Amino acid sequence: MNKVHASGYRLSASLLTEDKLAYNAAKLSRRKIMTEKVFAGCVFDPKQAEKMIGKSVLVSLTCMNDFGDLDAFEQFVGPILRIDNKDGLVVKREDTGEEFSIPPDLDHYLPAKPGDYKLAESETIVTNPDFLVEWDIYPPDPS
Repeated sequence: MNKVHASGYRLSASLLTEDKLAYNAAKLSRRKIMTEKVFAGCVFDPKQAEKMIGKSVLVSLTCMNDFGDLDAFEQFVGPILRIDNKDGLVVKREDTGEEFSIPPDLDHYLPAKPGDYKLAESETIVTNPDFLVEWDIYPPDPS
């Protein structure tokens, strides 16, 4: 069984807008954590994006505090509904049924090896997701 780890692409706080991800780890699972202005800087191949629509993605989000310590960690899986610079890469979460937006930087979505993946914070087993992605989220720079 594969175990999904919380280390991966570092999302720089310098890319964020005034609401700075609406950074509040306690509300991480109830919010869209990225904003339209963040997605505007992402460049992706529309043909590659089209091939990903309807595929499943296992998402790992690690939220760090001002001191670099873990503040929150969350994983979920779901089908990719759409990909654009306005909404980002939109996943319909299987656990809540809600749409959740993450950056559409497609180079960071890795093809998953076939098999079972146990989510780190639960007993949930995800079988044969199409893609894996990990995002480390840091608070905004106070300046």
